[in-house]
Formats: sequence, C-alpha cells, structure tokens
Amino acid sequence: MLIGALCLFEFSSILFIFNYLRDFFGHEKKARLLEQELTRRIFLWHKGEVGQNNKTIQYGFYTELIEMSSLVARTFGADISSFLKQTKAGLKTWVKIKKKINSQIASSLMQAAISIVFIQVFMKAALYVLKGRISFSTTGFLMYQLAGMVVFTIVCIFLTYRKEQVFAPWFLKVHSFKLLTDVGLDVDSTIEKSQINTLLAQKGRDKALDLLREQMNTHIMRWKDDGMEIAAPLAESLNDLWETYERDMELLAKRLEVAKFVFLCLFALLPYFAMMLSFFGSLLFV
Repeated sequence: MLIGALCLFEFSSILFIFNYLRDFFGHEKKARLLEQELTRRIFLWHKGEVGQNNKTIQYGFYTELIEMSSLVARTFGADISSFLKQTKAGLKTWVKIKKKINSQIASSLMQAAISIVFIQVFMKAALYVLKGRISFSTTGFLMYQLAGMVVFTIVCIFLTYRKEQVFAPWFLKVHSFKLLTDVGLDVDSTIEKSQINTLLAQKGRDKALDLLREQMNTHIMRWKDDGMEIAAPLAESLNDLWETYERDMELLAKRLEVAKFVFLCLFALLPYFAMMLSFFGSLLFV
C-alpha cells in the first residue's frame, strides 16, 4: 500500500512537471493566439456579434475571464469592448513578466547543464591521463549532478507556480468585479457573481496583498453602505495589484538567483573540488 502511494506520488509529480514544462515552452504561442482572439472578439463586438460559440484559448485565468465577459455581454447586452481592450493590455504585461522569469529559469538550467558537461569532460580527460588511477566514479558524480539538476528544476517550477497561483485568483476576481460594476449590476449581485468575498475574506502571507485586501474591502463597504462611486477606487486598486505582482516577481527572480547559486555550490563546485583533490592526490603518487 505504501509502495502504491509512493508510486502515485511520483507519477503525480512527473505529470505536474511535464504539464508545467509544456506550458513553459508553449506559453508564448498560446498568449499570442489569445491576443489574436481578443482582437477578433473586439472586432466582432463592434459588428454586433458577441461570438457566443467561440472557444477560448486555454491560458491561465484569462480563459475564464474572457468567457465570463462573453456571458455578461450575452446576458446583459453590455458593451465589453473596453474591457476586452484592458484585458488585452493586461495580457501583454503578464506575458512580458512571465517571459522574463522563464528566460531566467532557462538560462539557469543551461548554466547548470554546461557545468555538468564541463566537469564530466574534465573527469574523462583526467582518467585518460592517469590511466584510471584516480579514485572517483564518473558515473557516481554524474548521477549526483543530474539529481541536483532535477531538484533545482523542481525548486524553480515550484517557486514560480506558487507565485502564479497566489496572484491568478486576484486578477480573475478583481477583473470580474470590475466587469460587473461596469455593467451596472447592484452591489449584492456584483459581489456574488464575481465571488470577490472569497478572496477578500482570507488573509495571506503577502503584506502588500493584505493591504490591498483591506483597501478593496473599504471601497466595497463605502459603495454598498454610502453609495460612493466605485470605478475610480477600483481602477486604483487594479493598478496597485499589477504593481504588487511586478514587485513580487522581481523578488522571485532574486530567489531564483539564490537557488542557482546554491545549486552551483552543492552540485557543481563541490564535485569539482572533490575531483581536483582526487586528481592532484593521484599525481603525487604517480
């Protein structure tokens, strides 16, 4: 039973990594197709067509957000062209930030791979020169380094995935809330359909998001209790959300640099120094 559970865990982990890597390498193409889809939907809206039967490109929270905008347009006859333009602009920003992080991960993995190749070549050359007198196993070093690279890859994926999972609900529900306020729904219907309360009721570990949560709660309460205008404060909150996301992703980039440094120390420099000690030690006894 325990073995079965471990196998299931390993399979789930491999499947997760595979799906993430598929999105990692294919996200730019999907984002480009989604941007084209948004442009087409804006054009169709101006022609008086909502695009009811159009299938949205699968791309994170944007898929649900765009489908919701079409539903709102069909249900209430609302003009969603402005919202689609804002969504398109936000998509470009999201892709730009994601591309930067992915490029950093790819560059780090390339450096890790080069370090492994370099050390393995040096080992083979040392073994050839000393005719097998060096007391280390190239296979053992290779397995150790490959295991380290797998761990490093998982760490990069986990940190990036976790950060995206924190912000995706925020972007989805805040944008949905804005869409419904633009339509002109009453306060209770807007809160219920956007599910904004499920987001604002929970506190997290990010102080900036907690501050934004308090800010939005205040805006909504004033809108609900005092009838104050919500559009301008909501637009300000959206800007703050994007700024928080960009700042957090910059911090993520620094954490990835630290992870790369740790990997190079443990799985590149450490084996290299061990190899050099063995190499020079063998030279002394030749």
